[in-house]
Amino acid sequence: MSGTDTGGGISRVVPDVVRRRFVRKYFGIVVVAMLLTAVVGVALGASATATLNGQVEQQVASTAGLQADSLEGWIDGLRHQTRTISEAPPFQTGRTDGVAAYLLNRLQNARSDIVAIHYVKSSDATVVESTEQGMSGTDLQAAGVPWATRTEEIDATTDTVSTVVVADTPYESATDETVVAFISAPPQNTEHVVVVEAALSAGGAFQQTTEGAFTTVHNGDESLVYGQDHADAPVPDGAIGSESTGVAALSGSVVGYAPVEGTDWTVATHVPSRQAYALRDQLLTTIAALVLVPLVVLGAATAVFGRRTGSALERLTKKAERMEDGDLDVTFDRQRADEIGRLTAAFGNMQAALKEEIATAERAREKAEVSRAEAVAMNDYLQERADEYSEILARCAAGDLTVRMDPDGENDAMDRIAADFNETLSELEKTTGQLKRFAEEVAETGETIESSAYSLQDASEQIAESIQTVSIDTDDQRAKLQAATEEMDAAAAALERHADERDIDVTKPIANVERAAATLSDVAEGTDQTTAEAETVAGAAEEQAAELTEVTQQADKLRRYATPLGDVLGRFKTDAEREFYFPSGPGNVEDAPAPEE
Repeated sequence: MSGTDTGGGISRVVPDVVRRRFVRKYFGIVVVAMLLTAVVGVALGASATATLNGQVEQQVASTAGLQADSLEGWIDGLRHQTRTISEAPPFQTGRTDGVAAYLLNRLQNARSDIVAIHYVKSSDATVVESTEQGMSGTDLQAAGVPWATRTEEIDATTDTVSTVVVADTPYESATDETVVAFISAPPQNTEHVVVVEAALSAGGAFQQTTEGAFTTVHNGDESLVYGQDHADAPVPDGAIGSESTGVAALSGSVVGYAPVEGTDWTVATHVPSRQAYALRDQLLTTIAALVLVPLVVLGAATAVFGRRTGSALERLTKKAERMEDGDLDVTFDRQRADEIGRLTAAFGNMQAALKEEIATAERAREKAEVSRAEAVAMNDYLQERADEYSEILARCAAGDLTVRMDPDGENDAMDRIAADFNETLSELEKTTGQLKRFAEEVAETGETIESSAYSLQDASEQIAESIQTVSIDTDDQRAKLQAATEEMDAAAAALERHADERDIDVTKPIANVERAAATLSDVAEGTDQTTAEAETVAGAAEEQAAELTEVTQQADKLRRYATPLGDVLGRFKTDAEREFYFPSGPGNVEDAPAPEE
């Protein structure tokens, strides 16, 4: 079983040969972790080394500086002691009286590191008096004392009162001790000097902070002042004569150096590298152990666990590949309780689920085949019924409304379609029959209305003409009555004049004439009213005639529309034995046939 990792940028740099195997990836990750751990350990060790090396070098340099300060303090103390001795009164007279006794007394009360005190003639370095027996009269130059060869230089220097000269080169005293001479001239006696010899071992009693460390003191000419037991110990280049403290790592040792103020000496502190870097080496060993032990344990655990895990995953992969190829009879070991065991159990459960799903799918396939056969049969049936229904629909579309679909009870949906179609077609047939009947009735009614309208129009026109004639006659009669009325009014007036002139009683005739005139006037007014009413009737007759003309036109138009509608509806075939009626038609409702049961 193989797959494609989706590790982003990392997957692009990791070779496929590593990406395709879990064990290789596991070992690769462990190796990377080990390398990172090693790098961190090395970096930590390097940092610790640098820090500890700096601390060691600082400590060695500090030790050298402290030892130089200690030696400087020892020298300063002896300078002060020498100056104090040389300023004593016995030395200021230039005579030797009491000098020997003073020297012995002074030596007894002096510091323990002062081994001898000499009173010396500065011009030839001859000992005049000394605390050391047998030294009186000794020529120090002949005795090989180093500073005695520089008597002129020392004599010139000690001419200044209170000046103390420190002999840079140690030498062996009469007591076989390595000593350093401190030389000072007494006040008012520059021809002699007081020489104090101090044991160098006291000044060189340096305290060491590290086991195996030692100190050497070197003169400006690189000669050894102190530490003859380590005469072959190397000194860093530039250390002698240096005016500052320093440190250098040499082969097998770390050397710190510091100058001694007031002299040309240099103190060199030598510390063996093993002791100097003991803490560093111990820390590095600890860091190495902290890094290497986990690496070894991790490597061993990786080798064992990784191989076992890789083998288990490889076996599981092969079984999964067999399942992928269709072999569901593989067996899975479910004894492990870790993630691999749970993964194996999951594969086993998946195997059982796949078997169940395959069995279910097989049953579903068989059921699907049965359903497919049923669907094919149903499809054939539906196709046959669809062809039959299509033919019926075609006949119906051609105008045959007597056709019907025959439900066979095989399919509820098709039966409902047939029933709904038959019901719809029955309604359509009924509606079409009613429309045909309606069209026929409309045509007949239109003709009747048109005929009646023509008759009414003729009658209205005759009435209008008669009324017009009556109106004319009435006007003539009204004129005649008006004339008679006027004549009677004139006669009445004439009678009144004759009555006035001749004093004849014509009251009664005049009253009769006036009544007759009033009656004629009333008749004339009635004639006017009758004429007005006749004219009103004539106007109404004319309006009725106009309306009848419009009705005639509408009836003619209705008849012309109803005739083509009847022709179109006549193309539809309906059941001739059935009777159709239109309830809102012009016929009586009582004449309509009763609906079929």
